[in-house]
Amino acid sequence: MYVVVTRHLGAVTWLIRHGFIKDDFNETVVIDHATEEDVRGQVVFGVLPLHLAHLAAVVWSIDIPNLPANRRGTELTADDMDEFGACCTRYYVQRIETRNDGPWKGEGG
Repeated sequence: MYVVVTRHLGAVTWLIRHGFIKDDFNETVVIDHATEEDVRGQVVFGVLPLHLAHLAAVVWSIDIPNLPANRRGTELTADDMDEFGACCTRYYVQRIETRNDGPWKGEGG
C-alpha cells in the first residue's frame, strides 16, 4: 500500500505522471493529514513529522528545488512542478532515542 500525504492535486498528478503511484488508486490512499495508523509500515509520499516518519517503511519527499520564492504557498500543477525541477528523495528514518531532559544532564550527548 502507498500513502500520499498532501492537500495538493498537482502533487498527486505529478506522482502518477512520473510512475511513483498508479492512477487506479487500488494500491494508493491519498490523505491530507497522517496518523500513526496511516503510515505504520507503509511507503509514504509527502511531508511527515519525524515522529511519524520513523514508523513508515520508507518516506519519499517531493522536493521542488527551483521553486521561486513568489510561488511558495501557491497551488502548483504537475506541469509547474516539472518546470521547477520536482523530484522525489527517499528517506529511511530511524528513532534513536526519546528523552524528557536535555543531553547536558547526566552522561552527555
